[in-house]
Amino acid sequence: MGKGSDKEREAARMIHDAGLSVMRSPSSGGGTKREQPDLAVWETERVYAFESKYGSSDVLYVQDEEMVALRGFNSTTSVPTAEGMIARFKGDTSFYVVLPNQADRTPSGSYRLVKEDRGGYVSLSEWLEPTFGREWWYEENS
Repeated sequence: MGKGSDKEREAARMIHDAGLSVMRSPSSGGGTKREQPDLAVWETERVYAFESKYGSSDVLYVQDEEMVALRGFNSTTSVPTAEGMIARFKGDTSFYVVLPNQADRTPSGSYRLVKEDRGGYVSLSEWLEPTFGREWWYEENS
């Protein structure tokens, strides 16, 4: 098990401990051709699909194909869905929830998450607070 898997499990525990249903389905390394998120979070009336990233640098990349797969997963559900990224930078103790439109795009279409931009991201702890209003986050991502 790699450190990324450890961080993914840690994020899943945080989500579960906050009272939301979560499914961890890591598919890194191309282990499957199925369109599935690393973490799927169920709330009463919607599903959130997340690509999870952890890295040893101040910049993390999410490939466009990974986000396309999240949209493919979301298209198979019968409830409103939203996709995003959960990132944790090396040396940081927080996870961040990032909307696709908050990430820079590279010329090849990858999503670029930068540690110094984390002030504009929502911490996972804040996102999990009942008073945060995930409806707003969902609306921004629909």
